Amino acid sequence: MIADFLRLISDDKNLVIETDRLILEPVIEDHASLMLPMLLDESLYTFVPQNPPTLDELQKRYRIWSTRQSPDGSAIWLNWIPRNRVSGECVGHIQAGLDAKKGFSVAYTIAKALQGKGYATEGLRGAINFLGNRM
Repeated sequence: MIADFLRLISDDKNLVIETDRLILEPVIEDHASLMLPMLLDESLYTFVPQNPPTLDELQKRYRIWSTRQSPDGSAIWLNWIPRNRVSGECVGHIQAGLDAKKGFSVAYTIAKALQGKGYATEGLRGAINFLGNRM
C-alpha cells in the first residue's frame, strides 16, 4: 500500500493543495529560512517537549521530510507549508502520516499571531480531503 501511494505522490505539483484562503506547498529545504522566524517563538513549545530549531536543524528536517517517507521506509510523511493565498505569508505547517500498521495521523503548527483564525482547520481539512481522494 505504501509503495503504491508513494508513486501517486512522487511529483511536487501533484501535492499542492488549494483551499479558500490557503495554498499548501509540499515542504522543501528552502522553506526552512521562511519558517524559522515563526518557529523561534518559544510559546509554540509550551506543550511540546522540544526547543525551537536552529536553521541547520530545520533544513535537515525539511530535507528528510521532502523525501516523503520515514528513513526506514515504513511510513509516508507528507508535510506542507500553508501560505496565505493573497499575501503569500507562511502561516504554519501541516503534516499527515501513513503507517501501514497504525493508519493515518495528522498534526499542525500555526504561527502564534495567526492562531484562532481557522487556518489549522482549513489546512487540515484540505490535507484530509487530499488523502481521502487518493486512497
